[in-house]
Amino acid sequence: MKTSSNNNINNSEFMRGIACVVAWLIRDRDEPSLAKYFLDANGLTLADFNGNEIEPFDMKPIRKLLKAEAVSTKPAKRPRRQG
Repeated sequence: MKTSSNNNINNSEFMRGIACVVAWLIRDRDEPSLAKYFLDANGLTLADFNGNEIEPFDMKPIRKLLKAEAVSTKPAKRPRRQG
């Protein structure tokens, strides 16, 4: 059976595709929770996207989503009792 060298997709191309889909979910379908679920389910973080020549147009909503999540997961400060 003859195999094609096109069967091997390099990691950078794969991550660009993932970034495109995740950004589309956030930007065009208004589904940030679904995009976040997808990233979490696949163990993807912002570090996974860095260095893969991803379009800034796609990275902007992903960065915003992941940074917002990082801020919201910090523990809340306990209010001090008055009096």
